[in-house]
This record gives sequence, C-alpha cells and structure tokens, in this order.
Amino acid sequence: MSPEIQTTARNAGLLLLQLSSQVLYAVLFVALVPRFMGPVTYGQFNLLTSLAMWLVFSASLGITQISGRYVPEFLHRSDKAGLLKFVGQMAVTRVVLGVAGGLLFFLITVLWLSDLGWMAVGFMALSVVLYILANSIFALFLGLNQAARWGMKETLMRWLSLVFILAGVAFWGLAGACLGMALTELLILGLGYWWARPYLMKRCLGLDLGYLAPYFRLGFIFFASEAVVSTFQFAAAALIMSMTADYQEVSFFGLAYQGCTLAAVAFFQLTMALAPLLALLLAHQDSARFREWVEQLLKWLAVSGVLCFLVALFLADKLLPLLMGPAFGPVTDNLVIMTFSLPFLGVASMGSVLAMIMDRPGMALEAAILRLAVFLVLGMPLVGWWGSLGGSLAFVLAGMAQCGYYLMRLRGLVTFSARPWYLALALAGPFVPLYWLKSSWFVNLALGAAAMTGYAGTLLLLGLVSFGEFALIWRAMTHGRAPLAQTFGAT
Repeated sequence: MSPEIQTTARNAGLLLLQLSSQVLYAVLFVALVPRFMGPVTYGQFNLLTSLAMWLVFSASLGITQISGRYVPEFLHRSDKAGLLKFVGQMAVTRVVLGVAGGLLFFLITVLWLSDLGWMAVGFMALSVVLYILANSIFALFLGLNQAARWGMKETLMRWLSLVFILAGVAFWGLAGACLGMALTELLILGLGYWWARPYLMKRCLGLDLGYLAPYFRLGFIFFASEAVVSTFQFAAAALIMSMTADYQEVSFFGLAYQGCTLAAVAFFQLTMALAPLLALLLAHQDSARFREWVEQLLKWLAVSGVLCFLVALFLADKLLPLLMGPAFGPVTDNLVIMTFSLPFLGVASMGSVLAMIMDRPGMALEAAILRLAVFLVLGMPLVGWWGSLGGSLAFVLAGMAQCGYYLMRLRGLVTFSARPWYLALALAGPFVPLYWLKSSWFVNLALGAAAMTGYAGTLLLLGLVSFGEFALIWRAMTHGRAPLAQTFGAT
C-alpha cells in the first residue's frame, strides 16, 4: 500500500472517529436544546442559523474546493514561497468577505425579522464573520492532506456550540443562544490560527486580484454551487415559514433536517478527505485504481445511508419523543422520510468531489440548481398540503433528482460501474416491511437489529462487502504516514 493511500486512509479514519462523536452530540442536542427553547424559540433560532449559513456559504467563493485542488500542487512542486503567498492572499480575501457577510446578515434580518430583537441578530452577525474567517484557515488543512484537522472544525463547532447555546438560553434566551454561537466561532478561529500560523506570514498578506483570478475562475463556479446548496437550506425554512406562518413547523422541519444532514455532512467530509488521493491517481493516470476507489466509495456510502435509514425507521418514533418531549412529535415522521434520501445524497457527495478534481465545476453547479428547483417546485404544493411533512417529501425527491443527474453525467467522464451502489440500495428492500410489525420498545429494537443484521449478512453472502475490506482499511488507518504533510516539515 502506497504512503499516500496510508496517509489518506489514516486521516479518513481519524475523521470517522470525529464524526462518530457527532452522533452523541446529535442525541444530546435534540434532548436538550429544543426542550430548553420550546418550539417557537427554536423555530426562531433555526431561521436565524439557516440565514447565517446561507450567507456563510454564499461568501465562501469555493475556498474548500480551491484549497483541495491547488494546495497539493504547491506541495508536489515543493513551492514553499508560492504556498505562503497563496494562503496570505486567501486570508485577506476572507477578512473582506467576512465583514461584508456579517453586515449583510444584520441588515437582512433586522428588516425581515424585526420581532427577534437587534441583540440576537447582532450576535449572530458576528458569528457569520468569525465563521467565514475560520473556514478559510481550516480549508488549508484539507489541501495539506490533513483531513482530520479540517474536520475538527465541524466537530468542535457542534460540541462547543451545544455548551454555549444551553448556557446562553438559560441566562438570556434567544440572544444568549446567538451569543453562544459567536463565542464558539471565536474559539475555533483561535485554534485554527494557532495550527496554521507557520503558513500565515505577515509579509505574504495582501490582496492582489490579478494573482487570485486564476484560482477563483475555478472556485467561482464552485462558489455558485455552494451558494445554491446553502440557499436550499435557507429556502426550506423560509418556504415553510411563508406557507404556514408557524415557527413550530419551522422547528419540526429544521430538527429533522439537522439530523439528516449530520449524516450527509459526514458523507461529504469523508469523500473530501479522499480528494487528494483521487487527484493524485488522476495525475498519475492510474485509471484502474481510480475506478476501484470510486466504486468502493459509492458502495460504502450507499451501505451507510441504508443503515442510517433502518435505524430511523425502527427506533425514531420511540427515541425522539423521549429525547425532545411530546411537543416535537412531528419531527419523527419528518426524520424517517428524510433519511431515505441518504444513499442518494452519498452519490451527490461523490459527484461534487469528482467535479472538483476533474475541473468540472459546472457539473456541481447544475446539480445544485436542479436540486433546489425540484425542491421549490414540489415543495410549494406539498408544504401547503402537509406542512413540514410535505417539505420533507420534497427534500427526498430533490435529492433523488440530484443523484440521477450525477450518475448520468459521471458516466461520460469516469469509467466505473454503479452496480454495487444499486445492489447495496436494493438489498435493503426485503427488510423494510418489518416496519409494519412494530409495537413496543423491545419489539422495535429486535426488529431493527434483525433488519440491520440481515442486511449486513446479505451483503457478505453475496460478496458485495468482505471482511478483507475491513482488514485493509484498518491496516491503512493504523499504519499511516504523512508524506504530504511532511513536505514543509521544517516550516
């Protein structure tokens, strides 16, 4: 096994451990935050955070994709001076974008949601500024093949925000929760700066638009794609609010959306962690191994998505009311419906990464626009009929449309077989009817265990997965090296 593969697998393994900790975070979040806030206040908070994330990703200018695409080239050429200049120019750009994004958030929110109070809006605007700055620093680690550090931002954001939001709500209500978000981003920015300080030289700081133009030509389309993706989240909350005029319905959709996207973000991060390796295989024209990695990743994303769906199908209706309280009962059906989309969102994650490393940003933009358009067209009547439940159905249909688009387009760019993905999805079908036998806690646990065990056993019997794959992954994760990260070891 090559050192690059070992390094990538080790980072992916560490990232997977972080993502596993986020499952515990999700349980604590839904058990504490909505209960402390109540449906109305949580709906207000969810609307604010949706708008904040919309502006954050709209101001990203594709920084994650730019770093993941170009930083490995600096490392490959051993161009230390070029890398330092690149990082310095990007850092100054992010400062400008961060301030602009925070001001725009404040103005939009004060005019649109004036009933929330300017203190809450001001603290959330500050968190937008800090998030944009930190995002630039942590994107650098992805390009350095340090995916574990890159993913640490998301892990820290979740755990720190949980503590600060709860403390803020207890002492200051909605404004305190928004202050907690700002404090979270401030601490993360400080940690990111400490880790990245060897690459942030004062002499390299500046804003040279002519220098940045070639990088942003690629990044701009990815920026447009991310802006559309973030618009999806904001549009969902705004659509439900406009159609129902009910903050509670926003809460019901938002909580299910967060639970589902926790897994979807994990898929994206794990796929992005493999981007440097896939780019290296392309550069070496190693088409056989490139195809093998693409097929294996698609297969495992499908398997992971199916397992998440089975957990939600058999346990959500007992677990979620226990965690959140009876006031949030409608979240259960929304979450079960949304998790059905995870295998399709896994394909979307793979497609966006391949679009990045193969210099096809237009494909990612078109897929994001298609997903948003399908959601809005179907969401308006569905939300009008069934509220947040209709929004959840529109969410799934939009994800399926995006998946179909990627599968169609990728066949013209990459030679691979989607058969393992189709099989991993189809083999779950025989175990779904067990849902109709549900009754008590014990029965539901038994049915869920039987469904997941039967599904895993079927995969093993048909040879779709093997114990050898687990052994190979474990060996790579526990015997990794860091050749790319050591390129500038003396910095």
